[in-house]
Amino acid sequence: MHNPAPRNVTTNQTIGGITIPTTTGPPTPAEARQIAAAAYVFGYPLVWDDVLKEHQTAVPAPNATLGAAPINQIARPYQAQLTTASLSAQSLPFATYDWAYAQEWLNLTKEPIVLSVPASNGRYYVIQPVDAWQNDLPSLGSRTTGNESGAYAFVGPGWNGTLPANVTKIQAPTNTMLLVGRAQQNGPADLPAAAK
Repeated sequence: MHNPAPRNVTTNQTIGGITIPTTTGPPTPAEARQIAAAAYVFGYPLVWDDVLKEHQTAVPAPNATLGAAPINQIARPYQAQLTTASLSAQSLPFATYDWAYAQEWLNLTKEPIVLSVPASNGRYYVIQPVDAWQNDLPSLGSRTTGNESGAYAFVGPGWNGTLPANVTKIQAPTNTMLLVGRAQQNGPADLPAAAK
């Protein structure tokens, strides 16, 4: 019987909570399965995020009905229907009655993107920034940054520059970001005011 060459095994690596066996020789079948599973879990959010971004930005102009817009453009407030049994999943991306939604996919590769938020005049709102790993960054809104107007610059991981004094820097860990905005909506007739 042929004995394989001895293998040098070093300490396993843990990246983002995922343990990957480290060897200097070919992995055993069990190690190969563990490495493949870890790679799938580690990479899946990036693939899912990119597919979603491609789908939701594949429009020539912002489309409130679809909740879609080209990259670095806002899909203006949409989805103001009461959820009923007659609404299909295809026509209702978010089942809600009291929120007006807006979203924007950001590409921060070349430069920061500045989001100007108007005063909400007491209307509750929240803007949820999400990176390409599907991690939430600190949100903007009534509860966290207040109801006054403000300007926020989302900057990519490699950006080094100076922002105007009245712009708050938000360091993004990835160059792809999704902003999901929600504003309190007091019934369907209130959508224009919530959108404003």
